[in-house]
Amino acid sequence: MENTEFENLILLLENESTFELGINLAQHYQEEFENYFGCSVEDYKELTSFIFMYDIENIGKPLIDITFLEVSHKKITILSPKIGLLLNLKNMIFYNNQLTTLPQEIGELNNLQYLDLSNNQLTTLPKEIGKLERLENLLLNNNPLISLPIEIKNLRNCEIYVGKNPTDELREYVKDWENICYLDFE
Repeated sequence: MENTEFENLILLLENESTFELGINLAQHYQEEFENYFGCSVEDYKELTSFIFMYDIENIGKPLIDITFLEVSHKKITILSPKIGLLLNLKNMIFYNNQLTTLPQEIGELNNLQYLDLSNNQLTTLPKEIGKLERLENLLLNNNPLISLPIEIKNLRNCEIYVGKNPTDELREYVKDWENICYLDFE
């Protein structure tokens, strides 16, 4: 595969949204990367990012098995329900985008430990967020959150950060929640 072909690969998730994944992903999964794409990561070290052109259901091991996904500062407005296919994710960072909602499939990410959704346009979360029992950190700072789903009480070992939100409404809404490990309004 030539360098120009590689640079033009695009991962289309849905609604023409694209995700850029850094070359460090390829380096981390070097063997899988080389087997899947038939080219060496060493040839592309100068690239700061690359974009894949495969539907997420058909992308194979290099992406299905990822444990870390960061897609920040990309003005993404929609997160595809297909995100639920990335079952091995432990860390997911969608900081500083334009997300207004999350798909219910977010609840399928059973291994997720760290979720950063700070600096988006979320007003609420799907109730399925309460299924993320391994979640340790949930960052929701700087969103216009109005409420949180009652199911979020299932996140017993999770630190939840909701600073720079309409905190008066949120404080009233969650004041009787006893199971939350840590809830930060600052």
